[in-house]
Amino acid sequence: MVRIIMSGCNGHMGQNITRIVKETEGAEIVAGIDKYQGIENDYPVYGDISECTEEADAVIDFSAPAALDGLLDYGR
Repeated sequence: MVRIIMSGCNGHMGQNITRIVKETEGAEIVAGIDKYQGIENDYPVYGDISECTEEADAVIDFSAPAALDGLLDYGR
């Protein structure tokens, strides 16, 4: 099972990817990152990657450019 963190999960593309991953066998989104918290997801959503405690194999990023530094720090 590929575990994914979806950065920008509550945007248009983030919600499309959430739907696609939900329909994909062998993959799951274990956490989302988004400043906007007004959408209900099947996974926990954090306002910043530094708050995320879930482990993942991959990060998919459709967030704003301002989130890039935190994502790169997380990846290291």
